[in-house]
Amino acid sequence: MGSQVLDFTTLFSNTWEKYKVRALPILAVMLLTFAGILVVAFLFILFASLFAPFSLDNIQNLQPGQFIWFFIICFFIFIPIALAGLWSQAATMAIVVDDKLEILESLSVGWHKMWSFAWVSILFGGIALVGFAFFLVPGIIFSTWFCFSMYILFEEKKGGMDAILASRNYVKGYTWNTFLKFFVLWLLYLVLAVIPFIGQLLGFLFTPFMMLYLVAIYRNLKEVKGEEGQLVQPSERKIWFGVAICGMVLPLIGLIVSLTVIGPRIMDTMGPFPGSFEQTSKQDSTGTSSMESPEKVLEDAVQKADTPIVSGDNVWHDPIGDVMKYGVGRWLDISEVTATGKDDNLILEIKIKHPFAAFYNAGRQDQPIGKLVSFYLDADLDRATGGEIIPGSGRGGYETGLDVILEALPEDKDAQVVHVSIVGLGGNRVYSRGRLTADQVTLSKNTLQVSIPYTLAGVKSGDLLRLCYRELAQEFGEGIAKDKIIQLQ
Repeated sequence: MGSQVLDFTTLFSNTWEKYKVRALPILAVMLLTFAGILVVAFLFILFASLFAPFSLDNIQNLQPGQFIWFFIICFFIFIPIALAGLWSQAATMAIVVDDKLEILESLSVGWHKMWSFAWVSILFGGIALVGFAFFLVPGIIFSTWFCFSMYILFEEKKGGMDAILASRNYVKGYTWNTFLKFFVLWLLYLVLAVIPFIGQLLGFLFTPFMMLYLVAIYRNLKEVKGEEGQLVQPSERKIWFGVAICGMVLPLIGLIVSLTVIGPRIMDTMGPFPGSFEQTSKQDSTGTSSMESPEKVLEDAVQKADTPIVSGDNVWHDPIGDVMKYGVGRWLDISEVTATGKDDNLILEIKIKHPFAAFYNAGRQDQPIGKLVSFYLDADLDRATGGEIIPGSGRGGYETGLDVILEALPEDKDAQVVHVSIVGLGGNRVYSRGRLTADQVTLSKNTLQVSIPYTLAGVKSGDLLRLCYRELAQEFGEGIAKDKIIQLQ
């Protein structure tokens, strides 16, 4: 064995002297490689936005076939960004370990060592993950044992399991001594990082010091252990490689288990893709299932409907003064609602007692979000399908819901924001069908008009549509209007 293990104060002092000389080149490499990552990310995202076969601004309305393209684009954006990040880490590690390297030389070394650096990082991550799978203490021990693997890769030119096991040999016998030195430095970094306003800058400037400090610990342990630190048993290599493989497999097992247990629930919540049609089936006298055509279902539903059919406008006159007397809801008292289907659009017009400006002015000072109204649409006129307005209310059979929410922006006194979202309803399921764009919403003094394309509502010209609405600022009762059936033009 060589010299003695240095204490924290001595290591800190030695590192500070090194930091004064090497901080600027290390920070330059960190900034340069970070800028490279941003450029790569920007270029690939720009490429994707220009050549993607769909609009990236309307991802929630993607059709099933477009989801494949979406994931392919995400994958090809992620790969170059990940490679740039890997190169950045390898170049930074190279200039930290080798005092003679300059900025451009470190970039070259980092590029050539990139894949070796990735392999050592994967092995280290797998072993550490297995340790933490057995709770905190094993995870800390494993992480401390193997934390110098990347430094050994660049200084001793050892890769893979050789670097992993060399790190363990150096630390073995000084595990908790080494961990405490890490811990004290980490606390110092945390104190700097949480300082208001300048914490992030101080944390960034302190990063090279932390890396140089770890190099100092590594070199001290290497000097203490001498030749003993170079001895590696073949059996150890197999054991720890097996542990690393287990750690690599653990996330995959966790993903499979999650998809098996939670996946069906997620799909149940998402429901069918927009525009999909589910045929209804019934059991005949022989017990076999026969499929009814959409036309037959519609014909039977119309015959059973207890609501008059109206061609043209459908108007609800809502009593004034039935809303809450406190909060912003008192400004959202609906007086009249009109529904019209024409030009392949369902047009819903909501009139309120007070000007909308009254809500927005009050909302900026009190409650910025106001729920105005929800509409419920039944395209097949079958009350046995779809979902209920309120569970247990007996008002069901609606396949589509439409929520109208107002938002007052405290920082912009002139903004009058309206959010209109479309949801699908099925049993206990609620799933998104998208949101209306700004040009589909018109707001005047006390009138709000929304225009929903037939395709988004799941209907077409000539269909009959049963619909109703619910006033959301209602003080007493449920605020649900009567059903009406409209002929779409």
